[in-house]
Amino acid sequence: MEPELEHVDCDLCGKDDSRPVFEGVTDSELGVPGAFDIVACNGCGLIYLNPRVPPADVHRYYPPGSYGPYQRENPLILALKHWFWRRDKRSIEALIGSSGAILEVGCARGDFLNSLSNGYALYGLEPDATAAAIAAGRGRATVWQGSFEDFTFPPELRFDLVILAFVLEHLPSVRVAFEKLRRLGKAGSKLVITTANFDSWERKCFGRYWHCLDAPRHYCVLTEATFREYARMHGFSVLSVTYSRVPNDWIGGIGRFCRARDWDTLARFFNIRNRAVAAAFLPLSLLAGLCKRSSRFTFVLERDA
Repeated sequence: MEPELEHVDCDLCGKDDSRPVFEGVTDSELGVPGAFDIVACNGCGLIYLNPRVPPADVHRYYPPGSYGPYQRENPLILALKHWFWRRDKRSIEALIGSSGAILEVGCARGDFLNSLSNGYALYGLEPDATAAAIAAGRGRATVWQGSFEDFTFPPELRFDLVILAFVLEHLPSVRVAFEKLRRLGKAGSKLVITTANFDSWERKCFGRYWHCLDAPRHYCVLTEATFREYARMHGFSVLSVTYSRVPNDWIGGIGRFCRARDWDTLARFFNIRNRAVAAAFLPLSLLAGLCKRSSRFTFVLERDA
């Protein structure tokens, strides 16, 4: 039986005044039943799911073995990620130096954490028990299993850097998440947050089939303006914003469109692991990133005093 949906007010400004953006959106990625509405707040512009699956029931929409971040990576994709991570590691050193305490929220199988140098005290939090056990078993980091909104961190820990990569949109309240993130740091500590960008060419092209909409697993989708407002409200300064240049969401949008029409052969062809398809969409992805209209952006924030 599907869970009863709950009506919520806007998480950013608190108003209950919205207009429909997409109605009756279905899960064309994993095929979990249900139809969901995406709305835009008339007060602040936040895009969010309303009504939504209650947080206590949303685990039903992450079928075991099906949700991508929990699966073992294709060796080619993992090698490509390591290439990007070398750049990320240089950025981390520029932010906090060669030592300090780093927390990754939503660390999955711990691939990124385990790529970091030995100079850091590494910590991870992962809601999926199997992925958390794999990450902990690798021995480089202290990994806890639990949801960010409910987990109680050791009170003596204050992190120099907290990383959330495609996590914020899964949390039931971005406002509450920012409140907690502020408490986990100290003056001058850093946040690196990657999330989906609603003002993207991919979203305008694919509409309800946009890969980053991902209803009902994504409770909200941010724009640069709404993200900056959350940061300002909670005492964080924006140090930089970068836009992704990877082709994943062009390919994902086509795949979702095809699956919604039961074009299974085409859907299997339009897969990010198809190197020819990825190469074909790379020029468009590079252009979208340069124009600040790609589907993913990364904010680097600093906690104010």
